[in-house]
Amino acid sequence: MKRILGIGDNTVDLYIDKGLMFPGGNAVNVAVHAHRNGAETAYLGCLGQDEAGSLIYNSLLSEQVDISRCRRLAGNTSWTRILHQGNDRIFDGSNPGVRSRYDLQEPDFEYISSFDLAHSSIYSSLESDMEKLDKAVPLIAFDFSDSSDLSYIKTLAPYIDYAFFSAADSKETDQQDFARLVHSLGPSIVVITRGEHGALAYNGLRFESQDIVKTQVVDTLGAGDAFIAGFLVEYLANKDIRNALSKGSLAASKVCSFLGGFGFGTSFPAGQPGVCST
Repeated sequence: MKRILGIGDNTVDLYIDKGLMFPGGNAVNVAVHAHRNGAETAYLGCLGQDEAGSLIYNSLLSEQVDISRCRRLAGNTSWTRILHQGNDRIFDGSNPGVRSRYDLQEPDFEYISSFDLAHSSIYSSLESDMEKLDKAVPLIAFDFSDSSDLSYIKTLAPYIDYAFFSAADSKETDQQDFARLVHSLGPSIVVITRGEHGALAYNGLRFESQDIVKTQVVDTLGAGDAFIAGFLVEYLANKDIRNALSKGSLAASKVCSFLGGFGFGTSFPAGQPGVCST
């Protein structure tokens, strides 16, 4: 069984129009969904000593994700305000709270070295630690979300093995050109999720594509993170991009069938920051 570490961002997603908050964040979601897809997983990040932090902490425990190196710090847990228009989400502000106060030390990197792969994201504020992470763990996956900032990508690309991007609105030919460019900067595999058009992957030799798996859509939040998790678990096991894309799309479709990144919705606690707009 492969070991995957989600390291970096977390948040509570505040569904304002539903009166509920859900545990989330790219690194958290990938850790949870990688475990649901059969990997042994852990999460390393910073949570506040508040009810939002306890929601994330306890949900990870329930999902059997190792949180032995997770920090609980004085201050607020990261939050993200989310509104809905039909099944589509609208981001309406956020606050990182204590999320990026890692202060990674040698024991942390020794722990990280016990994993086959570490996954992080553009929202994790770990850029200054990427070189050390690269030395500590055999493989690094990174979600650039919808960023196409080449100066940023060039800074991180040499440390990344599997690079993930979201580009639902651009043309496929443009996406292919972009994938070739990113691949030339270092990653061995570049994956672009394309919304309703599915996904494509490039390994330097050829492109593979995948249609979406149709489902009754309730909520799309976290679908991309579940895709990444499904892809990584399958690819680490069998080194087959075609099957990895298929498993990623299946994992994403499952997430679209319920609210939140992986469930565990709860009512807002009294005084929860972010519930009222500023």
